[in-house]
Amino acid sequence: TTVRNERNACLVFEGFWDFLSYLTLQNMKQTKHDAVILNSVANVYKAMGFIKVHKDIYTYLDNDEAGQRATQLIHSTCSTVYNRSTKYTEYKDLNDYLCQKPKMKPEVKKKSLGFKR
Repeated sequence: TTVRNERNACLVFEGFWDFLSYLTLQNMKQTKHDAVILNSVANVYKAMGFIKVHKDIYTYLDNDEAGQRATQLIHSTCSTVYNRSTKYTEYKDLNDYLCQKPKMKPEVKKKSLGFKR
């Protein structure tokens, strides 16, 4: 599955839940970048035509052997690859990271110290 926004950057996800987790973590309803959801790392070869035309590649693949092999394949084919799985190394994948991430406290807005008229 591909998302085409005619951008120079491409996000690569192993599964659709990882893509949805990314959107949730970014507080977005849709991505402004191009993206590919492999649905299985076995599809990385089929997706390479789409992936390699992009200037910057950001991989969000699983932290398992298959995910790391797919990341290495992309890295060996494309010049600028950022392996984002290093951000969630203690978790299986991005969705697992999201599900186990502690809930953030609501942000409290500070009152203005400006002058009132």
